[in-house]
Amino acid sequence: MPPKKTTFKLNTRDKSKQLSFVDVEYLGSGAYSCEIHVDSSGFMCKREFGFDNDEYFLTKIRGLSESHQGEAELTDLKADSFIRFKPYPDDQILVVGYIVEHTNVTQSIEFAFVVDASCIKKFITSFEKMVRANI
Repeated sequence: MPPKKTTFKLNTRDKSKQLSFVDVEYLGSGAYSCEIHVDSSGFMCKREFGFDNDEYFLTKIRGLSESHQGEAELTDLKADSFIRFKPYPDDQILVVGYIVEHTNVTQSIEFAFVVDASCIKKFITSFEKMVRANI
């Protein structure tokens, strides 16, 4: 039986700013592979993305959500890509990312948008469900 794949997204109050993790597949030993979809006010990207710091990221993003201090980062296993969550004024979270693709011609996108605390809490719940299902 093929491994179960999960899809979840970081919703925002602005539909032109979205971050989705599509068909997340658990590879074992805390590593995941998925397709990442970024929509940031006209800048869009769909690309393979992998990360292997699931529980560490979960701890960091929970702490960021609760204390509004520190930062949390998902790092791509195969590239220099990352998605970082940082505190922002008025109990909001700044989401910044750099997605790079190294082919014959290197391409990259940098993006940033702000989300409120309620959106982050829903994201954390979805991410935690995925991690707990794979322990």
